[in-house]
Amino acid sequence: MKDLFEAGIATDDPSVRSQALAAIEMLKRKALRIDERFLLRIERIPVEEMLPPKRNFRRIKSDTRKRQTWLLGVRSIGEPRDQATQERISKDISRLRRKLKDENLELGWASFQKKYRVAKEAIEGDTVIFIWRETYRGDSDKVSRHEAILASRPFEKVNRIYHIQLDDNDALTWNQFKRLANKDRYACSNC
Repeated sequence: MKDLFEAGIATDDPSVRSQALAAIEMLKRKALRIDERFLLRIERIPVEEMLPPKRNFRRIKSDTRKRQTWLLGVRSIGEPRDQATQERISKDISRLRRKLKDENLELGWASFQKKYRVAKEAIEGDTVIFIWRETYRGDSDKVSRHEAILASRPFEKVNRIYHIQLDDNDALTWNQFKRLANKDRYACSNC
């Protein structure tokens, strides 16, 4: 077995939660079925007890900016028409999949003009909640669960934010989101 994966975490950070869900989804796709033959095979593997290393661990200070959650209203603009933009998006997505070591991971993106705060300030590790609508003036259609921002890439007049694309079945309807927002006492003046 060449790929080992082990993790443990205790957090209330939504971006970490989102990344953990993506890791679990990756494990589900790569998992082997455990049957009697598998168990017989692994029983024959010699196991040596490992003792923990005898050294003090220093706490590594992360960046000074706290992670942010962005609540963003978006609408579908379709695929870019020009070839250069399409190639740039494909390259960015390929790089991110290689970085995450999962070529099948479904990634999404959203473009924002550089004048908007999210385009200027959103960074890898932040979390985004998208409020989707089909048209500019249409009613809100669905609201995504927390999705981790994987990268923010400048391109001409926009910044493109890449994120893990969760299944549409995990999205909330607008009414479900309003009830949740009111229940948790979020400031939701337009709800």
